Amino acid sequence: AIEEKVEAMIRALPKTIRRRLVPIPDFVKAIMPMIEANSGSLMQSVARCVVKRTGMAVDPLVWADQQLDARLTLRIEVTDSDGLVMDSDRDLLSLQRRLGDQVGDIQHASSATVYHDWPEGLELAAESITDVGGIEMKRFERFMCQSEGVVLGYLFDPIDASVQHRRAFAQLLVEQCTDLFRFLKSKESAYQKAVVSICGGDEDESQLKRLLVLSCLDEDSEVLSEQQFKRARESVRGRLHARSLAVMGSIASAMSRQRALKQRLGGKIPAAWLTPIAAMKGHLEHLCSDVLANTPADRLIDLDRYLQGIEMRLEKLQSRLLLDAQWQKEVDEIESGLKALWSTYPQDWQYQDPKLVDLRWQIEEFQVLCFAQSLKTRDKVSFKRLSTALRDYREL
Repeated sequence: AIEEKVEAMIRALPKTIRRRLVPIPDFVKAIMPMIEANSGSLMQSVARCVVKRTGMAVDPLVWADQQLDARLTLRIEVTDSDGLVMDSDRDLLSLQRRLGDQVGDIQHASSATVYHDWPEGLELAAESITDVGGIEMKRFERFMCQSEGVVLGYLFDPIDASVQHRRAFAQLLVEQCTDLFRFLKSKESAYQKAVVSICGGDEDESQLKRLLVLSCLDEDSEVLSEQQFKRARESVRGRLHARSLAVMGSIASAMSRQRALKQRLGGKIPAAWLTPIAAMKGHLEHLCSDVLANTPADRLIDLDRYLQGIEMRLEKLQSRLLLDAQWQKEVDEIESGLKALWSTYPQDWQYQDPKLVDLRWQIEEFQVLCFAQSLKTRDKVSFKRLSTALRDYREL
């Protein structure tokens, strides 16, 4: 079965990647709809799903050398310049022996240069063209985060290229602000509390730092030149301390509210409250299940306000059960429309259309408007506005 093969492929990944996918059976079940809907190769499909979940680059060829069960190993095909299959086998060495006179040995790429700053004079092209098996394909030279650090390489998927480059660009900014982060970690209690409350290890703290530097930037455009990077670095260094304190204060407070809310929502409740309490539990899960992976940098500062909104909703529930039900019906209607367009909602937001991501956070603001109006909203929202935005998107 293909699901069994995918699980074997995941278990064959390096430990640094594999440990971020546990429990593996659950991860495999979650990605199978995307695997089956993808008409590309199995290796490419699985690699893309792993990148989406972990943010770590995966070379699909990693599976060519792994000792999988014979019935699960992948068949390797060698094509000529016209794209015709010359030979195929599950054993790479056998292929090399048979085709030794026709094809050169497979050359393993030498260790890539690891970067800690933007290289002097480097300007990346928006895209370039390369020949693959006689077919011209677009490719994108971008920075990527790998286990050894930030490296430069080529990607063929424009969305993957953009996501991975932004993550690596943020990592370069983090490394250019090492002194500032050292000060925050040693002197600022708000930073220390937030790290303890939300980070499970060094990987999480690295991701948090990347989100903090990105939250200091006004523009969301792709950085492709040394001059653009220098401007971004100057902006981040000037804002990082104040912005970090604000964001980390919001995170620490939000995590404290989450713990209190879980206790209150898990207690004994009247039968009439079952539906709204279930909705609040689901809302809390969406916001807090994986904050670092599911929250854009510019929305981290709003997290505490959203959880405060859930608190206020719970406190006022007794006096407005009917009104609460009406508001929840409107939220459900908009959210179900968004889920129909975003199959992994609210995960994988980096790979979604920015308009859908914006709509996801406007729904959060709409819930503040309905259930906790005194907290004020960041954006102008209403049921009519959101319904219209959803309808207009479907008609594009």
